[in-house]
Amino acid sequence: MIPPTSRIPVPLLTSTFSRQHVSTRRFAAFLRHVYDILDENGTFVFQVAGFRPNWQFEDLVWYVDRILCSSPWVRTHSPVTCRGLYMNRWVFPGADASCALSWVVTRAENAGFKVKNIDVLGVDYSATLLRWYNNWTSNKDKAINSYGEKWHRIWTYFLTSAIIISRNGGCSVFQLHKNLNSYPRIEGVRNHASIRVAPKVDIS
Repeated sequence: MIPPTSRIPVPLLTSTFSRQHVSTRRFAAFLRHVYDILDENGTFVFQVAGFRPNWQFEDLVWYVDRILCSSPWVRTHSPVTCRGLYMNRWVFPGADASCALSWVVTRAENAGFKVKNIDVLGVDYSATLLRWYNNWTSNKDKAINSYGEKWHRIWTYFLTSAIIISRNGGCSVFQLHKNLNSYPRIEGVRNHASIRVAPKVDIS
């Protein structure tokens, strides 16, 4: 949780997948709030999911909300469609993970941040998704008893699609390391490079 504005600046803030739930409309205000409470030499580590700007047909299940709802006719005559096919309608109602990395970076810079480095972690995140999928499907009977067969099928499809789209590049996870625009870049030489992770197990 991001603390309210106080007299004590915060030296480090991390945010994991909050952009989807903040919503596109409130994103600029969210970034400005982070900027205002961060220490002058503070760091903001921001992890966000996003799509490739030039979509492919296999992305449609994720993109349908953004593509179809750009039409006033669809918004008027088929409001259900505008909630998306899966993620927005069934999994995270009201969430929005449709924005490309360029959109996020531009808004961050407009809010006064400068981006120090960016890690593209979609394939790494797919390994987490795969383990969630294995755990979910291996406990099928328990899941159905708790949530019903309908929700078991919905989440099985969602996790399967999420793994595929993360591995083929339709959607990815980006980790941005940002400082205030006034932060001297020379101060961050020791940790300027992107993260380098050597997996202990095969993530494929």
